[in-house]
Amino acid sequence: MRRPATITIAGLVACALAAGCSDGPAPVAVEPSSAFDNGGDTGTTAPTDDAPTDPEGDAPGTGSQFAMGSSARLEVRGDVDEDVRLDHVQQPTILMEPPGGLGMTWSDPDINNLMTIAGVSFTGARDTDPTTILTLVLTPKGGNETVTFVSNAGECTITLDALSTSAARGTLVCRHLSERSGNRTVDLAGSFSVQT
Repeated sequence: MRRPATITIAGLVACALAAGCSDGPAPVAVEPSSAFDNGGDTGTTAPTDDAPTDPEGDAPGTGSQFAMGSSARLEVRGDVDEDVRLDHVQQPTILMEPPGGLGMTWSDPDINNLMTIAGVSFTGARDTDPTTILTLVLTPKGGNETVTFVSNAGECTITLDALSTSAARGTLVCRHLSERSGNRTVDLAGSFSVQT
């Protein structure tokens, strides 16, 4: 299963770099490979209006709770309701100072849950677009299906608090992020870090 994730990361970064460096027409949105297709229609429920936060109102994992190392902590609320901990970094990891490439993927040990941030590198806050893409693949607890969410049209704001060629850390917030099939919608908040 690691091979599709690696191919997806490399493809996302290559496409985002090409789009960010060309003078040609507007970039085309990149979708994850068919390896992440959920293959089924499971219906929907109404999305929530409030993105998840911790009791102090901050994004989860910020401040004194922020874990250094390589990990991602996510609170997913809506049609999928999960607290996700991703402690494994998939390779390749691409960390280049702006204007360069960015490719980071975290997973759980069995690669049932996976998050990728890929595209053109930046610091500070940036909304997702065709050159900054967030992909979230989840296997909800107790389920056999996989659901894939892709943000490349402003559904998510990613904040990179720190970025170097050997480490990155930041937070993210997504509102009304739709599954590829359009059947489910979630809000998402989290923190992430990676060290190479």
